[in-house]
Amino acid sequence: RKFQYHKLKKLYKNSGPPMDFHARVLSLLLSWVYVTFAMCDDSEDVQIPGPPIIDTHPGDRVVYRGDYISLLCTVKDPSPTIKFRWKKDDQDLILTSTKYRLVGGDLQILHPKRPDDEGKYQCVANNEYGAEISLPTYLRIPYTEPFDLTA
Repeated sequence: RKFQYHKLKKLYKNSGPPMDFHARVLSLLLSWVYVTFAMCDDSEDVQIPGPPIIDTHPGDRVVYRGDYISLLCTVKDPSPTIKFRWKKDDQDLILTSTKYRLVGGDLQILHPKRPDDEGKYQCVANNEYGAEISLPTYLRIPYTEPFDLTA
């Protein structure tokens, strides 16, 4: 580092108006930052590759009756390289064609039943740069015990 310091000091010794070495280095760094920001103008969409960002997290749901329920999960700037999977109660969910369907990133649960399908669900979106897991959603299926009307 000392060698580079002296090299810089020698380079800027006789250039420009009189100013100490540290002020010159600071000036050089600030001009580099200015040029860098000027090249990344806000008017252009500059996309830096990275892991997916979940845009729509699934919300808590209560299911009464129906053929299926959909738990939503969408990402910002979707691309074909993004893969989705779901977790139920912190375990990977095995998608079977008769019980679960994956439509885009959304999970469809066919003929939800209590207590098997109740629990905590989370969406996992991943690509070659990493993964993001959604906030948890809790699926509840209300149930009332049979009661005697004659009492």
